[in-house]
Amino acid sequence: MKMDTPVGQGQHHRSLHHHPEILELAEAHQNGCLDALIQLEGMSRRVQMDDTAEWLLAQIMGDPSVKPGQHQALYTRSQLTHRFAANPGRMGALTAAKLYGEIIPHLVSRQQCEVTKAGNLHTYTFTWE
Repeated sequence: MKMDTPVGQGQHHRSLHHHPEILELAEAHQNGCLDALIQLEGMSRRVQMDDTAEWLLAQIMGDPSVKPGQHQALYTRSQLTHRFAANPGRMGALTAAKLYGEIIPHLVSRQQCEVTKAGNLHTYTFTWE
């Protein structure tokens, strides 16, 4: 059985099944690349969430109902949805799922939002310095 197969001019390719260590190295390299990709995607999502949370707070602080020197604002769930997630079909728009499933919990974890519930009424209190 011939082990060298011509590949191109003056080059030879050894059959990979005769060198399992090469396949193991390639698999380890591929797994390392996939791990790095997963980490980068996670970092990107966190940065995007931070940016969206900062944008939301800036919009709330700039609301005409917020007076100078005021450091908190209250919104109901319907007010937030209407104001910030009213166009979910628009490309790049904030959706209610992202607002309540990601952004609000992120702000709660940063102690910049407190959620209270009385019956069916959800109230969101945003705070800033």
